[in-house]
Amino acid sequence: MINIISPENFTTSLWKNGKGKTTELAISDNSSIAKFIYRLSIADVSEDGMFSNFCGLTRKLILLEGEGITLTHNDTTIDSLMKPLNYACFDGGYQTYGQLKNGPIVDFNLMYDPKVYRNKLQTYLSPINEVVPKAQLCFIFSANKPLTLTKTSDKTTQTIPANHLLKLTDVIENQYRLQAEQVIIIQLDKRK
Repeated sequence: MINIISPENFTTSLWKNGKGKTTELAISDNSSIAKFIYRLSIADVSEDGMFSNFCGLTRKLILLEGEGITLTHNDTTIDSLMKPLNYACFDGGYQTYGQLKNGPIVDFNLMYDPKVYRNKLQTYLSPINEVVPKAQLCFIFSANKPLTLTKTSDKTTQTIPANHLLKLTDVIENQYRLQAEQVIIIQLDKRK
């Protein structure tokens, strides 16, 4: 099943720690910011500070715009995101401090319960023409360029504008082909 989620359907809410706002693109059914199994969002970060605590979740943070951010987890582990589509994976319960390199950034967040889902995340800056991976849930997002999805069985194509979220459900092997650049592809499969 194909679902195109447009920016008009995104919601804006305060960060859990109240220090900023986030734009929620998608969240697991019957969920809220207080309790969810997966959530995709975009945040504008304009100052250094501590991240919200999402204990029990895995967090993947992807740089969309800006000159970079350095993440320090529990005062020891460091991730540096300095180029577009660089990403870090960390425990949502870590005490994570973000320090901006040179001014504000925009980041893309994926949070999910690793006890419920297995995840694979891929980012591509250069143009791709690839088969969409098999997945129970597959989210595809391009912030800057439209993308084209082709159904391999009948060659029908669909163009999805930039800044829209494409949600594919129960993707089988070689079902779709994707042409895109500067794109994020997220696979979520339930653990057995």
